[in-house]
Amino acid sequence: MLSFSAPIKAVPFFRAKPRPVHPKRHLMLIRSASEIQPRLWLSGLYTAVDEEQLVAIGVTHIVSILEQRPKYPAALKKKLKTLHIPLQDIDTADLLQHFDATTAFIKSALDDKRNTVLVHCAMGISRSATVVSAYLIATASMQPHEAVEFVQSKREIVCPNLGFRRQLDAYASRLRGSKKLRKPVAPPVRATVSYKTGWRWFLPPEHEGSARALRPLIPLLARLLLRALFSLLTRHYLLPLIAPIAPCLLIRLPHPPLLPRWCVRVRGQARWAEPGPPV
Repeated sequence: MLSFSAPIKAVPFFRAKPRPVHPKRHLMLIRSASEIQPRLWLSGLYTAVDEEQLVAIGVTHIVSILEQRPKYPAALKKKLKTLHIPLQDIDTADLLQHFDATTAFIKSALDDKRNTVLVHCAMGISRSATVVSAYLIATASMQPHEAVEFVQSKREIVCPNLGFRRQLDAYASRLRGSKKLRKPVAPPVRATVSYKTGWRWFLPPEHEGSARALRPLIPLLARLLLRALFSLLTRHYLLPLIAPIAPCLLIRLPHPPLLPRWCVRVRGQARWAEPGPPV
């Protein structure tokens, strides 16, 4: 009878999780904009089509990442400069190819202090947050996880999907390879001694919460050394050396097959340590 093993489900090694937010606050964040940096805002579609909010924020440039181009307020159409990226919020969507265009658009707008940029998608959670994170990676020399965490600290519901996070890693690697992104120098690893917990090994900050307790290596090495010194084979190797110093230690010991007997010089005479029963 044939039997088949159960299918193995692939589980990603990490996944961004939004911070726990009360449902009412979650709805409020979806319908409002969050300021990530001075004059750089992140929101959903609700804010992008609300004339009152756009005027209150003072938006002059809009980056939209949606399947279809949104209908902005008619009164502001002539004043707004927009960039539309038609893209779905799925892991396989290629947002990486648009990072250079969105970053250049945002940077050129923010170079003028009179401008304010709004980046939005449907709810301001995944696509638009990824575009803002890419901008921070390129301009603020942040690592991908640092950029996502920074955006999430400004807007609690931010949670880019796994595919977009991988694209952020690829974008950072590409910038670092072209020397556009300054690679930060990792801080030195610090080790401290705690009398209660023993040795504590603190890793660099990118490994969050990964303090590991390590046992000292000196006792381990000492135990191994003593075990080697008092082994039967080691005593046979040391026997010719210690016999001239202490002749009384020249005792009959069994030795390995490859070493049939030892010739030891004691008091000017050559003696042989013949094989014998173990002591």
